[in-house]
Amino acid sequence: MEFTRNGANHQLSWASYSSSAADWLQMNFMSPKLIVAIETKGRPDTSDGLQFVKTYKAQYSTDGVNWTPIDNGRVFQANTDVINKVRNDLYSNVIATSVRILPQTWNTWASMKLDVLFQDLYIDCSSSSSSLAYAFNWTPFPAILIALVFYALY
Repeated sequence: MEFTRNGANHQLSWASYSSSAADWLQMNFMSPKLIVAIETKGRPDTSDGLQFVKTYKAQYSTDGVNWTPIDNGRVFQANTDVINKVRNDLYSNVIATSVRILPQTWNTWASMKLDVLFQDLYIDCSSSSSSLAYAFNWTPFPAILIALVFYALY
């Protein structure tokens, strides 16, 4: 199965402002995604030592306001060096428009490269409105739903 990746091979890295457990990294998507895994890598391009996150927690949101812990607050094991990527598959299905990574422990400084692996969600126009709302765990905007039903009928 092919998943969309978004950036752990990029040249730039994220670095915490203060390197405290209160700092986090947030990734926003234009539409809901089925999140399947999180992949991290350290930051090798620093003069003050090798920077990488050792453990982190993750949260997701569908509205950018209310946040839910991923995998019941699981502490994900991340990197032990700056060379290798570490992939953590999620235990549960997560449909989200935003994902937050909350570093818990790190080497030298909380800094990382990040990939969130996801699948796009597609709406089946032949489905009824109740199954759409159930399948995607969100309530479609009525005007969009009417347009989809109209399109499916004609």
